[in-house]
Amino acid sequence: MTLIQLKHYIQTRQAVTLNELSSVFACDPKTIELMMQHWTHTGMVDVKLSCDDCLGCMTACQTYVWQSNESLDHQ
Repeated sequence: MTLIQLKHYIQTRQAVTLNELSSVFACDPKTIELMMQHWTHTGMVDVKLSCDDCLGCMTACQTYVWQSNESLDHQ
């Protein structure tokens, strides 16, 4: 898994949870979090720390939301 693969996955879905990324890429959530720091620091991805049906699970609901207007064609 690369940063570009993570970017493309989030870009096409607009919002994904940490658990979803961990499952899709068969990777530890902590590793995903560390990689996602790149995209959050660039401002292309925002982190929402709880879902609408929050039960206090914290990182299980951590959601990455695509913020850029960049086209899928421009990677």
